Order: sequence, then structure tokens, then C-alpha cells
Amino acid sequence: MNRRQIALKLVLAELDVPATMDSFGDRLILQKAVYLAQQAGIPLGYHFCWYLRGPYSRDLTADAYSTLSETPAGWTLGEALRQKLARLSDFMRQLKAEPDPVKAYELLASVLFSVNTGQAQVGDCGRITQLMRAAGKDFTQEEVNGAVQRLRTHSFLPAA
Repeated sequence: MNRRQIALKLVLAELDVPATMDSFGDRLILQKAVYLAQQAGIPLGYHFCWYLRGPYSRDLTADAYSTLSETPAGWTLGEALRQKLARLSDFMRQLKAEPDPVKAYELLASVLFSVNTGQAQVGDCGRITQLMRAAGKDFTQEEVNGAVQRLRTHSFLPAA
């Protein structure tokens, strides 16, 4: 395992995100959780581009398939990083408790990606909804508004 793969394993464990690729939902949650973690300041070094279900990293997929069954021995995360992850893990637990966690992860990561890449402004939920629909997503304006508010509440986006 290289350092990035070790960090991936440790971060996923700290966030209590299942390190599994068994189902499509598992793979989607892993992709979106790592994207959100990086946007929250966790430096894992994955590059994301838009794909069918939102932000996606080929390198992350490769690392996940090749290393998630391994356990890194003797490695730990630094205290500052663990504190960031503790705040983020509360957010991830909330997503896991959603009636449809796969949709919740996809919605939040997709909305954040559209703003972070400059395709839409933070407060322009109408534009974000249009972008989502153009990408084949069936997210409603109400869902997008809720996602923006949630991302603001958890400091992924600036407050209004």
C-alpha cells in the first residue's frame, strides 16, 4: 500500500464509512464521502471530475479496489486531522441515517461540485437545479435548496 492508500483506509475508518465495493450504493457512497472529505480539508489527493452520478475519481476507484481489503499496520492519523475528521464524522452519520443515504450523498456532493467548479453560484438554487436536470438528475428545487442549506450549515459553503 502506498501512503495515499493508507490515508484513505484510515480516513474511511475514522469517518465510519464502509470500506467496501460490494454494491453500487457502497461504491457511490465511498466516492461521494471522499469528495466531501476533501472539500472539508482532508488532503487525500484525489482528482474528481463529473460523471453520471456526480463527482467521480478513477484513481480513488483503483485504490479502493486494490487496497480496501488490506489493513495498514502501524499507521495513525495526526491529531489535527483527527479533530477535523471528528467534526466531519457527525455529518457523515447524519447522511447514513437518511431514508436513502445513497441519494443524500449524491445530492450533496453534486450540488457542492457544481458550485466549486463555478458552474453555479452558491445562492442560485434554480441554476443548480437546472444543471442537475441537464445531467439527468431528478433532484427537485426543494431538495437542492435543502442541500445548499445543509452544506452551509456544515461549512462546506459560505453562509448567506
